[in-house]
Amino acid sequence: MTNGDEYIMIDAPHVGDFGFATSAGGREVDPAEWHEHRPVLGLVREAGYLWGTLRDDDDRPLSFMRRLPEPDYVDAPPPTAHSLGPQLILQAAWDDASDMRMRKEAARAPRSDSYVRRMDGDRVAWEVPDAQGARVVLGERDARWTEPGIIDLEGERIGPGLHWYAPGREIALYYTSQTWFVAGTVLDRPVRGYLFYEEAYVPSGGRLYVARDVMSAGVHTVWYSWASEWDDHTVEFGHLVYGHDRFGMAVVANADGRVWVPRVDDCVVTRSADGYWHDRIDYVLDGEPWEVVAAPNGRMVDLGNPPNPQQEAIVRRAGEQRRPVNWMAWGESVPGHGDRRRFTNPLNDVDGVARERG
Repeated sequence: MTNGDEYIMIDAPHVGDFGFATSAGGREVDPAEWHEHRPVLGLVREAGYLWGTLRDDDDRPLSFMRRLPEPDYVDAPPPTAHSLGPQLILQAAWDDASDMRMRKEAARAPRSDSYVRRMDGDRVAWEVPDAQGARVVLGERDARWTEPGIIDLEGERIGPGLHWYAPGREIALYYTSQTWFVAGTVLDRPVRGYLFYEEAYVPSGGRLYVARDVMSAGVHTVWYSWASEWDDHTVEFGHLVYGHDRFGMAVVANADGRVWVPRVDDCVVTRSADGYWHDRIDYVLDGEPWEVVAAPNGRMVDLGNPPNPQQEAIVRRAGEQRRPVNWMAWGESVPGHGDRRRFTNPLNDVDGVARERG
């Protein structure tokens, strides 16, 4: 190189860096895999997550979440202020509440780390020995969850299991999910809705939203998981995630077993006036417009102002004419990560789509 020579320096990606390009698809459901402890794609299971949203007879939502830690995962880092701890979370827009509020009755429930996992025939059971019947039982087709005086739900699985994988050198996430339609009572109120059981696999020393997983890497801008039954008896469910570099995917399934993995052409977040919550998110999936419309009573306001505000919504095709009979969509956006896709390294922009998102 001599004086006057011109050149362009691009910091090339390191070995194993594909910009978190994400794969997704459908999968079979085998309860034995929830019990056995073995790596998947070189990653370890840090926890299972039991969560979902139910509605009462007036269509008012209640959302629940319980993290079931992996007892054999000795390298799990401790939770941070905005990650999920051992308590049962119950939030509801009940009793004329305009937003989702924490229900203090959840404090009576056992800690998640007191549950013991075992095979129960061809099902998996999580039980608390001294909690007088606190028990979660998940099978290939059926689900039953009982926490005396708080929760009594049962139902059947809808459609196939789903999974998605975002690889990286030191940061990665493999995520599995399966969905049941359930009905019963919560806090003695009749409810019906959707229960998900999902598992997060991360590099050793990682934890969802805490360390070494994509959700703690400053990459994602939105994540929604959803399920809807329409008045034509169609049941659809899936996941939508999006973010920087090549992170992002959509997977949509229905109760008939069909799975669609479209290309995510675009994603635009429209925030509320305060800049924290979002009013809507517009997706383009294989050229087809979809929308995530925030529920008027869906803001989860008692979570301590996390960097990823949680909301209830509905996910649907733009211009959808069908009426939802039973629906939920629990998701988040991350104001601090921006609303525009960016590429850390231009060489990862293999499709030439490094355009700003408005």
